[in-house]
Amino acid sequence: MFGIVPEASLDSSVCAEVVPDNKVRGKATVGWEFLNDGQSDMTSKRFNSFKITTRLESRDESGADHVILSKTCDFTIDINSRPVSLPTVFQCATGALALDGQTRWSGDATIVYDIAGDTKGAVTWQLNGSPIMS
Repeated sequence: MFGIVPEASLDSSVCAEVVPDNKVRGKATVGWEFLNDGQSDMTSKRFNSFKITTRLESRDESGADHVILSKTCDFTIDINSRPVSLPTVFQCATGALALDGQTRWSGDATIVYDIAGDTKGAVTWQLNGSPIMS
């Protein structure tokens, strides 16, 4: 018998950002707060899986985006072990490349999560990409 499925309030942002040494990277930030964590015994897991894939993309003259760098961050253990009373923020960032003034950059991200006990399996959430940066 499964317990109560967790309910959470989530917010997210995606960006292409300039970092030191005149480089650019893609970054996704996801924050949430559990409204009902679904754990009465605090030993159950909330998620079978919670992964964020962040991408740094370049846009060509035709308007098509091309993935230049990508990184997947697995936050499953972090989420399942985090006390529910604490609001949580996680960031997943790609590596950084030299900022090229001729290239139009953007960040994009996808979250794939599987809530423990809901029997729905993995769910994909495509986050809104960032504005173009040049």
